[in-house]
Formats: sequence, C-alpha cells, structure tokens
Amino acid sequence: MIRTMLCTEEYCTRHQLDRAAIGAVQDNEHDLLWLDLEAPPAEELQLIGEEFAFHELAVEDASRPHQRPKIDRYDNFYSWSSTISIMTGRPSVSSSTNSMFSSVKTI
Repeated sequence: MIRTMLCTEEYCTRHQLDRAAIGAVQDNEHDLLWLDLEAPPAEELQLIGEEFAFHELAVEDASRPHQRPKIDRYDNFYSWSSTISIMTGRPSVSSSTNSMFSSVKTI
C-alpha cells in the first residue's frame, strides 16, 4: 500500500492508492501528488520508478540503506538522500537514511 496526498487547486486530501490509480491521478497538470513509501520492497520501488520515469540509478540509490547524503539532478526530477540521527540514550545514537524524489508535480 502507498500512502498518498493529492493537492488540487481546491483542496488537499489523503488517499491510499494502488499503483494502477497513480497514473490517473497525475494527469491533471495543476495537481500535486505526494507518495509516502516506508521501506518499500525493491519491486514496488522499481514499479514507482517506471511509472514516473525515474532514472534507474536513482531508484537503485533509494533502495540502498546507508546511502551518503546527496542531491542528484536528472532531466525530469531530483533525487535526494539524507541521513537522520536520533539520540536513543547515552551515548547511543540511531540513524536512518531517507530518500526522496521530486519533480514539478510529484514529491
């Protein structure tokens, strides 16, 4: 399941869309679609990459844990990777890698 938020000129609403519905949602040029994937399986990430024409190397980077922080610019989108660290106790720190794709219509 993919958690999404669709923002149009009139409103923002949350949905739970399957992959088949995503293509129909992104047809309107004034709408903005937010996709939230938490630890997606490689197959799901690959399908999303195909749907939005993300470069295969950007999709590969997003699937790898412990990716170094960076921003890559592609023809039709940006790929972002960042690391978040949280103090879980003294002196323990937990960190995770977050990846994001953004384009004119999609975050």
